[in-house]
Amino acid sequence: MRSTRGKLHVFLALTLWVTTVGFSAEPTHELTQKFEASISGETVVLEAGAKVEVVQWLEPTAFVKHSLSGGGATILQIPTAQLQKIPAAAHAATLTLTPKTEGIALAQTTAPDSPTDKTRIKLTATDGKVFEGKIIRVEKTVVVLHQAEDEVLDIALKSLDEPSKGLVADHASQLKGKPAIPDPRVIPGKKIFLSFPELGASNQSDPAKIQIRIPENYKADQPVPLILFMAGGEGSENCDGASAFVDPQNYILVAFPYSKKYPSPMKACIAGQTDELIAFQKPMLERLKLLVPNSDPLNRVVVGTSNGAHSIAVASCDGWDEFTDFFSAYVMHEGGGSKSGNFKALKRKDVYVMMGADSANRAFAEGIAKAVEKSNPRVETYATPGEGHGIGDKSREAAKAWIEKTRLAQK
Repeated sequence: MRSTRGKLHVFLALTLWVTTVGFSAEPTHELTQKFEASISGETVVLEAGAKVEVVQWLEPTAFVKHSLSGGGATILQIPTAQLQKIPAAAHAATLTLTPKTEGIALAQTTAPDSPTDKTRIKLTATDGKVFEGKIIRVEKTVVVLHQAEDEVLDIALKSLDEPSKGLVADHASQLKGKPAIPDPRVIPGKKIFLSFPELGASNQSDPAKIQIRIPENYKADQPVPLILFMAGGEGSENCDGASAFVDPQNYILVAFPYSKKYPSPMKACIAGQTDELIAFQKPMLERLKLLVPNSDPLNRVVVGTSNGAHSIAVASCDGWDEFTDFFSAYVMHEGGGSKSGNFKALKRKDVYVMMGADSANRAFAEGIAKAVEKSNPRVETYATPGEGHGIGDKSREAAKAWIEKTRLAQK
């Protein structure tokens, strides 16, 4: 199906800070294996056995301090699996090692936990509410603020007063699109809600939300499979429905809802309002990619049933290029209407068109399969025996088997 997977270069150290003030650190952990961090195309190397001081532990990574040659310090982010705690009695016998650098030019800024830390900020909303914390990320319409250990807020930029908007813009220019600190919500086995105050209400929430579940086997330094589920009817923000199609221990699960303001995907197609449907879901995909930047590009699946399948078709046919660039495999069950009906964006994708063998919509679904086939002769179709329009267990099992087959074909 596809060529053998190439090597994925993973950026293990997300952030590097340098201060011109030296310090005397007490080692608390030892590296169990060699650690390398690529910074601006150069490499920082710590050999196995290096003693480091951990200043913040955020599974699956930790921030550690290290002295620089010539004075000053660095703070690196290292996977916790590569660190072993040093017994207290052994501290006196250890030495602070200097990291080996290979032609690296280090910028000067402020240490992250100093009193003048520029990642910490106080913001004021137009209604007088004050937010204080560390900036995780600045996005197009939202600033993501880490307030406390388990409290992360998505704050709409338009809700802030003008001085606060200026502060955020200043931080964004300094960060240049990179996270200020790791997102503490990305923890194996945890569910995350991202809110979208700028979008208004979905059929389930006001403001609209999406739910993401991080798999138990998630590792920040490895590519991880992802599945997006778009439900039928009024849609759903609950990602649990995606677990019927893949192993949730290995896949990131995601759900996108539909706008309460605009018609359902099917009605949007009829009314010619597919642009509004795309505009509602587009920020959701953008923020998903920022939250989990290491999703596997060869194993990103989207499944939609009924209105969900219409939503997939709208994205694929009516100009949402980022959607079709992102996902590698598509399952459309009992739906697939769009404004243009041109599936050329799926010509190099894996596509599975499903329908109930007893469904009144079977002829429509078969027509969608033929429309996809005009651009992609590899499209597969399946009519589930004994099922009608609603997706049943047999259809879920068939889709799961197809997704697994497609996954194995990518290796």
